[in-house]
Amino acid sequence: MACPPGLVVRSPEASTVAPPQPPIFPVLRLLIIFAWAAPALTWAGDLADMPGVPFAQEAYWAPVVGYPRPGSLHAVFNLDCTDQDVTPHGLILENQGVIVQPLLLFYTPLHADPADWLGNVTFTAGGWGNWHSRPGGKDPGNWREVDIFSGLTCIVERDWQLTSFCSAYLSQTHSYPTAWDCALAVTYDDTRLLGSAAMHPFVEYRPQIHGSTTAVIDPENAGKTYSFRLGIIPQHQFGPLRLEMPAFLTWVPEGFYQDNAGRPAAGGIGFMSAALKLSMPLEYLSTKNTSTTLYAAAQYYRIVNGGLLDTNEVLGTSARREHDILQFHLGIRSAF
Repeated sequence: MACPPGLVVRSPEASTVAPPQPPIFPVLRLLIIFAWAAPALTWAGDLADMPGVPFAQEAYWAPVVGYPRPGSLHAVFNLDCTDQDVTPHGLILENQGVIVQPLLLFYTPLHADPADWLGNVTFTAGGWGNWHSRPGGKDPGNWREVDIFSGLTCIVERDWQLTSFCSAYLSQTHSYPTAWDCALAVTYDDTRLLGSAAMHPFVEYRPQIHGSTTAVIDPENAGKTYSFRLGIIPQHQFGPLRLEMPAFLTWVPEGFYQDNAGRPAAGGIGFMSAALKLSMPLEYLSTKNTSTTLYAAAQYYRIVNGGLLDTNEVLGTSARREHDILQFHLGIRSAF
């Protein structure tokens, strides 16, 4: 994929300059940054129960089952196959071939008491990978990216979920500088109020703390920035089948995106997204202490911001400046 010199983006194809890799100590320090999230929902909703992109790339939002015993160690492995690589900021990094995105996370409860106002506190750490069937990047390869993340999870007054995590994005093809960001979110579990009609509304604030997780066409106009996300996560159970319908929109300030000349783009709504995800437990691969789920999903994006349209055009994945994107997912998830 051809890109102009000087373009820096969280994409293996997007930069012609190989950045120096960060020293190991900042990365290790990243892994002990705390986060808060609500573990009230069940693992059956591992991907769409969470704020943010409801698939493997942000599956570390996945909640904890009930109130597990403090000190116990649990793990989740998720393997997502998709036809496009779309970032949480709406950048289309690839739309050809097959993309496989494995996720592995570990979590351990530090506190669990359903009678306490602070019902649960859980530490989570893990990693996510991005494999493309088409080699690409400055040093062409199939493994495009590896992300690492960590955080704490908690539930407050049964229904309130406070979430924070910190992530590092590392290019495996030396195509862009390592970038870090954090996310702070509040989710309200309105199940006791609305029952099966619960919407699970959330709001997320995501500041960049080092480098850029979006496109930088002109470094002179780049700087630390942030984004907001507002959404709902309704879900319904039909016997063994679970239907989830996450929907959200993103809001960005002026200069979050750049136009195709590198000038700061206008702020406002960046893009909107809605998805339908159907999941089914695989009983023959599950035991008393494990569960395995197969899922399929379709996710729709409506690109609104002109700077985001310009960026995808520069990346070569949206030559016609498409406003509408449809992405498909097929995956399997196991919890231990």
